[in-house]
Amino acid sequence: MNTKYLLQLIFKALAFSFALSFILGSAYYIKTVKFDNYIPAVPSIIAGSLLLTLILTLMEFAVLFFQYHSIYTSTIVRLILFFGGTVGFLTSIYFRHLSESNIIFYAITGISFLGVQVILYVRMLRKYPPSAKMG
Repeated sequence: MNTKYLLQLIFKALAFSFALSFILGSAYYIKTVKFDNYIPAVPSIIAGSLLLTLILTLMEFAVLFFQYHSIYTSTIVRLILFFGGTVGFLTSIYFRHLSESNIIFYAITGISFLGVQVILYVRMLRKYPPSAKMG
């Protein structure tokens, strides 16, 4: 496994989870508020989705340690490095003093990022099985 593949993995997580977060955040806004007020709220939804997704992506950079065979072959370390930042983000949401709508929006972003991560993790394991020699 090389750095180029890992950086592509991080970029895919950013792109797909931002799109999913924006779509789900928009759906939540339309459901809770009326559709008439949606257009003025789009820049705020985009900015919020992008900022939170960038924060989660920065936590994702720990996967660059997967270049080292000893780290990648350890299942516990691999799971912690891959999912630890997102799980920490999701748990920290509930310990902050945020409004209910912000908690839901943060959770939507975190869960969408986690869903994209699960898909990318499974694809990574299929391409680079931990028992195989990486190159």
